[in-house]
Amino acid sequence: MSNKVKSPLMKKAPTYSLRASIISILIGLLTGAVVILIVGAFNPLISLKGAWDGIRLVLFGVLSTGRDAAGALTFGFNPTNIGNMLFRATPLILTGVSVAVAFKTGLFNIGAPGQYLAGTTASLFLALSIPSSSVPAWLIWFIAFLGGVLAGALWGAIPGLLKATLNINEVIACIMTNWIAASLVTWLFDISNLKNMVEGNKTGYVYKTTYNGVATSKMGLDKLFPGSQVNGGIIIAIIMAILVYIMLEKTTFGYELKACGANRHAARYAGIHDRRNIVCSMSQRLITERYHGDESKKDIQEKDTEYLARSRAAAEYCARTLGWHRIECTAADANGAKTMRSVEDINAEILAELAGIL
Repeated sequence: MSNKVKSPLMKKAPTYSLRASIISILIGLLTGAVVILIVGAFNPLISLKGAWDGIRLVLFGVLSTGRDAAGALTFGFNPTNIGNMLFRATPLILTGVSVAVAFKTGLFNIGAPGQYLAGTTASLFLALSIPSSSVPAWLIWFIAFLGGVLAGALWGAIPGLLKATLNINEVIACIMTNWIAASLVTWLFDISNLKNMVEGNKTGYVYKTTYNGVATSKMGLDKLFPGSQVNGGIIIAIIMAILVYIMLEKTTFGYELKACGANRHAARYAGIHDRRNIVCSMSQRLITERYHGDESKKDIQEKDTEYLARSRAAAEYCARTLGWHRIECTAADANGAKTMRSVEDINAEILAELAGIL
């Protein structure tokens, strides 16, 4: 038996999660390749050679540079394809982050398409309606960006409120709001003056942001990936993903979200506002107040005193109920002196109690 000690990196939960994701992707690609081969084998119009070309394009299409004189596929660095891939990855990253935040709170947010439509619509209306002749283009872009964030958050708050207040299943609520958003957005653009009247063959489309001179800056990416649609949105998406990770893993608010996801009732017992966190996770509010705005300073102080008085018992209850995780609970005695007790310490106490019972 090997006594080789594993690297600490391999023991971390994110490593296992990443490995599982990579394996899942590989299994999906392998399954798709098998299906393509089967279709090519039984379809004379495709043939096995055509199926093999299709598999290579699925796996490495972003690096495809076309075909040579003999008709064979050629591969190499293709800046246009890579830039377009990054351009299309931007909304996927942002919507994926929104789903991940809700998932950490124990919610299955499939309302990302509706939130995406609401945010995009608000951004386009603001970007194309504010005249760039009187307002600086950078300010219009910033207003449109904030407007899109707010619109998406408000639309996501609808199923969040239904879940928090009426316990309506978020999946059903999200499906309904997705279709409502699709119909509402179509209607809004149909009655707006944003339809493309410049290009005769695109009257069913709205103007691009370049029409008002407020397109997202390329940030030099057009020089790295010439001929592609890539812009600075991919940089913003990556920054947002990093900020969300920091929020979830390094802040009290992120811990409260995960506590609600692990066990909502235990989190409430510990003094965490479970309803607020449910709404926040669905609306992606990354900046939130500690308490509601209509509470006075005296009310907040009274609630803090009550929380500190019961937080030691609440921390131990959370440790037992949320599971045997390597997390740290903040405990405080009645005088407010805060201490850090790891769940491993609490686990040792519980094991000692179990040993005494046995």
